[in-house]
Amino acid sequence: MDTEKTTQILKQWFESWAKDDIEAVIDGLSETVVFYAPQNEYNKVIPYLGKRVGKQAVVEALEIRAQTTELLNYDLLEFIVEGNKACIISHTQEICKRTQKTFEIEDAQFIVLDEDGKIASWRFYFDPNTEVAAFSVISNQ
Repeated sequence: MDTEKTTQILKQWFESWAKDDIEAVIDGLSETVVFYAPQNEYNKVIPYLGKRVGKQAVVEALEIRAQTTELLNYDLLEFIVEGNKACIISHTQEICKRTQKTFEIEDAQFIVLDEDGKIASWRFYFDPNTEVAAFSVISNQ
């Protein structure tokens, strides 16, 4: 797949994110997609992180995300594409539904499209501190 086609597909896919159009986001995934957002003992309070293999597993993670967070704002900051691969830097403002705490993250996403123009690999990296704080209930008692 050439760079121009990859750019077109992914810009449209990220516009779907910005509109919170989850159906279009899901439609852009291959059946065998591998999603990876590192999860460890420090950020395990964020329930949708981890490795998910297959479209249905990623859909389940997105459903958990929709139940726990609300997207307030989504901006693409950098969009670097070469062939069927892309690196996207974005800024997101969201709110944790349970705590009503707002948080912002800047992330780097590495995406590879398959020959059908669907996302085959999606790796997501960010500093989780602000999201962990939003998900955590801190008692001052």
